[in-house]
Amino acid sequence: MAPALLARFLIATIAIAGCKGSIGGDDDDDGDDAGPGPGDDGGTSGRDAAPACPTGEAVGTLTDAALPSVPAGVTAFLAATDGGVVVAWHTSGTAHVQAFDLDGTPRGDAATADAAALYGLATSSAGDGLLVSRGSDELHLVVVGGAAPVDRRILGGVPHDVTDNEWFGELIRVGRLIWTGSSWAAYYSVQRLWDDGVAHYGDQLSYFTAGGEPMGQEWGWGCSHSLDVRLADDGDTVAPLCTSDCYPGKGVYYFHDREVFDDPSGNCAGDLDTTLGGIAPIAGGVLTAFASPATRSSVDVAVVKVPTRGAAGAPHWLTDATGADGDVHLAAFGAGGVVGWRNGAAAQLLAVDGSGAPVGAPQALPGPALTDASDFVVLADGAVAWVSTGGGGRLHVLRACN
Repeated sequence: MAPALLARFLIATIAIAGCKGSIGGDDDDDGDDAGPGPGDDGGTSGRDAAPACPTGEAVGTLTDAALPSVPAGVTAFLAATDGGVVVAWHTSGTAHVQAFDLDGTPRGDAATADAAALYGLATSSAGDGLLVSRGSDELHLVVVGGAAPVDRRILGGVPHDVTDNEWFGELIRVGRLIWTGSSWAAYYSVQRLWDDGVAHYGDQLSYFTAGGEPMGQEWGWGCSHSLDVRLADDGDTVAPLCTSDCYPGKGVYYFHDREVFDDPSGNCAGDLDTTLGGIAPIAGGVLTAFASPATRSSVDVAVVKVPTRGAAGAPHWLTDATGADGDVHLAAFGAGGVVGWRNGAAAQLLAVDGSGAPVGAPQALPGPALTDASDFVVLADGAVAWVSTGGGGRLHVLRACN
């Protein structure tokens, strides 16, 4: 991007960044109300009561179950439900949704929706929500399995040569969806034609009623170019995380403008060496995870705590091995969190405390357990679950032990 165009882009972005006060944040602290995590004691009581860990299970007891209906290698998402999970996956032209018990037994019938690709899943009493793309430029919120099906076009279906029109751009397509308890929250990339004649990429955080009606936006233009996003909810505040190669800076950002980690490799043209891992609400703020070669001799995994108010802490680097660590995942677990990652064919889990510092030894996993894995999700009893499809669909559940 030429310097003059970039300057105009930044000025315009600042001017229209939008307010964040009525939903999920406040005007004074710019969305810092991440709120306490699950339980006032940070979840310590569950870990104290846990049984001793068997040999080789330094983090927790891991079980897995086959999901024969979930094909190998597909993009899959997971959401927690009462005593089980809901899994969504995508095959050619179709998004599939199926509820399962934790032993892999299907619950009821599967549902489907037209989809070119799948970007998010959440579940509520109103049904199972999906964030899907369609056609060449559309993004939709679709709700299946409820009393009243929903199909809300969020972006696209507009001419691309009209200033301020927005669509789901072809080069950068990312998204996540959660249910806040009262609304759907969708976080996704957006392409907009600006008055400089350039269709720039940013991101939006938008809210919808259970029936899919728009409820407003946290912001209409956030990270740019928003290369990846994650989204969490602690029952009080929606917590978004993004990577950006240009604006408001280069690296990882919480609530679109609070720097978590600086990575000067960003080139304002869609390239950044840091890859996003996850975000987990805990007591006093959120934990964030990513993999990066910035300041390192290899691509390593880091966890950073972002307090409810104030600046992000220093990174806790969890790895320092040769080769590239990646496929990073994070969830709240016990008194802090659990992080999973892969290095080649090897995969590991590691517990971290409430500051993000490592606790104990890592726990080895079979490589396929984190191959093509969904985001980590916390179940109602504090266990952590995810689905992987690298070796065929499998549901993994991690429970704390001492």
